[in-house]
Amino acid sequence: MRHTSRTARIAATTLAAIGILTVVTACSGTGGDEPTKKPTAECADGKVVIDQSNKDVTVGDCASVEITASNAVVHLGKVDALVMSGTINDVDAKEIGKVTVSGNGNRVTTDGKPKVTDKGAENLFVTR
Repeated sequence: MRHTSRTARIAATTLAAIGILTVVTACSGTGGDEPTKKPTAECADGKVVIDQSNKDVTVGDCASVEITASNAVVHLGKVDALVMSGTINDVDAKEIGKVTVSGNGNRVTTDGKPKVTDKGAENLFVTR
């Protein structure tokens, strides 16, 4: 019986140490107090090109938006024309006039129903 009791104590101590280590590791930061800023793309002269793959990008209202990035999350305001050649993007826009997509696996969500030209595959267009 003594052997089982000692084994139980060792197991309990080991589990407690692992638990403390997990909490300390989870709470430790990178040392910086600065919040991570989301990338923004600037609309200049009514046009912007979003080429930041694997990012969360925000643009306000812009007449013409081109997305060449892949695997990006893009937040847009009011857009007259959206052209997407990138793949696996998630676009959330207030309003889009027309969308032309040649990439694959994209999702476009907007308040209205834009005119859609889909030359890609597995693209999804959602109206809120």
